[in-house]
Amino acid sequence: MDIEKRNNILEALKCLTGSIMSYEDIMNEYNALTPPKRTYIYSKVHQIVKHMHAPFDKAQPLIVVSMNVLAAEENIDPAVALLIYTEKKNKKVR
Repeated sequence: MDIEKRNNILEALKCLTGSIMSYEDIMNEYNALTPPKRTYIYSKVHQIVKHMHAPFDKAQPLIVVSMNVLAAEENIDPAVALLIYTEKKNKKVR
């Protein structure tokens, strides 16, 4: 993936979660996580997303709060948590 495309994705994740980390810090934190930890975080994020039965404009603020709580509990940035979720979902679609 080229840098511009990666940065566009990371910017979208930052906007959706309210993250203030730099792109490099997000990627460093993501790369530092072990595969089992990523799987665990994916399952937690999946539970958050699965239980949102509302249009996106109404659910997004609730998702932000839930993601930030999860991120605080796991000591990661919320954009990293959402990156883990979207990356795994993207692999399933391919």
